[in-house]
Amino acid sequence: MVRIATAGNTENPALLVLKAKGYEVRVGLDEEGQIVSFWARQNSNVFIADSLVSLLGLVALWENRGDNWPTHDDEPDYYDQPFEERDETW
Repeated sequence: MVRIATAGNTENPALLVLKAKGYEVRVGLDEEGQIVSFWARQNSNVFIADSLVSLLGLVALWENRGDNWPTHDDEPDYYDQPFEERDETW
């Protein structure tokens, strides 16, 4: 059984996976030098997120769906389903 939640201990493993996949990872900084975004680049593909775990999710989304990644009219829209079927017993 695996139960993983987004937390500080998931950031480095996400970074390790991104690097293993061949992505160059950088941070975006604000004027005070605080991290405001994470960037991954491979060839001409660039992904931007607010955490390394989210960044890995965007990469996985693109790797699975390709350049035509958004939901299309002919696909089911499951966005509301998790809100309707909540079960805290997981």
